[in-house]
This record gives sequence, structure tokens and C-alpha cells, in this order.
Amino acid sequence: ADTPLPTLRRLASLAAKEPAWRLGDTAPPERGEFVRRALEETAPVEVTTAGPVFAFPRVLAPPPETTSLRALAPADAGSAHAELELDEAAFEPDVAGVGAFADGQLVAVCFCVRRRATGPTEARVLTAPAFRARGLGSAVVARWAQRVRERGGTPFFSAGCDDAPARALAARLRLELVGEDRAWR
Repeated sequence: ADTPLPTLRRLASLAAKEPAWRLGDTAPPERGEFVRRALEETAPVEVTTAGPVFAFPRVLAPPPETTSLRALAPADAGSAHAELELDEAAFEPDVAGVGAFADGQLVAVCFCVRRRATGPTEARVLTAPAFRARGLGSAVVARWAQRVRERGGTPFFSAGCDDAPARALAARLRLELVGEDRAWR
């Protein structure tokens, strides 16, 4: 549902008074109930998510050398590991997708959450369970960020407050904490 303009104004005023997310936070701060209540005036809120948002440093370390890392193309859709649960949008050129392949199968991927690779752009990264803890997530995220910048975009990475692997990936890439992402659906 569209949020009425008076509600948006009230939310902006209240949000400006909220304390910032801290790097060590592992659970969402107990706050934001005013947002939930304001949004529920127009529609029920069933899910609330929160977590830190990270920016990429100006100079990125190059991703680890691997011959299996490359930009995604629509033809790669058929090679995706079944546990990645990807749809066709991940392979479209305008999401700057990058994949890691093992024996011809796509096993890790990073692409734009929304269908654009310009302006502020958020990463979505997935790695098939059997291929985790091998550095593939870090590699695809680093290369994705380079592709987004090559297109004039600004890459961001967010993690759920309870997503320790994603926060560890941000630490490995030396991403900078810049804010908090909250969503009410």
C-alpha cells in the first residue's frame, strides 16, 4: 500500500531522532515501534527486518584470482545450482550479475537487488550450501561492486542482524558501516 504523505512526514521526523546502528549490534535495537504503528494506520505490518548497511571502500582489493568467476549472461540461467533459488532477473545485464562456477555449474552469485546498476545499488549474494566457506561469496561481491562502479553506480551491502556469515563477509572485504536498513512489510 502507498503510504500517505502526512504519515511519511511524521515518520521522517521521528526517524531523525533514532540512534544509529552500532557495528557490534547482533540484534536490532528495540526501537522503531513508532514506525510500525504509523504504517499500520494504512495497512497491516506482518514482517519487520533490520540490519547494518555497508559501503565499499574507494579502493577495493581485487577479488581472488579464479578462472570460475565471470559476469553473468542470460544463457547462464540453466547452469544455476538448484539450491540458489534464482529467477531470470539475476541474469539480466542491467543487474551487473557476477557468478562463480564449479564444473560448469553456477554455485555463487551476486547481483543488484533492484533492476539497475546505476545510482545507489544494493547487493544480493547467494552461495550454494556445499560451496560456502571457500571465499566465493567474497569474490563475487567484490567483482560485482567493481562492475557497479564501472557503470557509474554506488555499491552497498546489507546484512540481516542475525546473518553472521554476511557480516563476516563485510568484515573480510573491509566494508564500512554507514547505516541501518529496516523494512516493514
